[in-house]
Amino acid sequence: MYGRSLHHFFYFLFLSASQVTLEGKWVAWSTRVPQIEIETHRVAATDLVVPTIDTVRHEHLLYSWLAEHKPIVLCGPPGSGKTMTLFSALRGLPDMEVCRFQLYLSLKIVILV
Repeated sequence: MYGRSLHHFFYFLFLSASQVTLEGKWVAWSTRVPQIEIETHRVAATDLVVPTIDTVRHEHLLYSWLAEHKPIVLCGPPGSGKTMTLFSALRGLPDMEVCRFQLYLSLKIVILV
């Protein structure tokens, strides 16, 4: 854990039915990134998400919020991966049907003189 920030770790809790106390340990996010093999014809697929430390961390947060039925607002500039991260997380949930709805808003400033 030395030489790295807290941002690189999460606290993994172990809960045992036979114990009253909670025990846990600090685990690096990098240990949660799965190794995948990508078939060449899938490289250009728009629904393909290559797992990285960031995508794993973001999906973990989304799962936590969704499990608690918390409202979520994803903010960021165009192309930053908001939609990709959300749909990737939703596709990973059992019994979840994903339906895409896109809303485009524009603000037109009118100066009345």
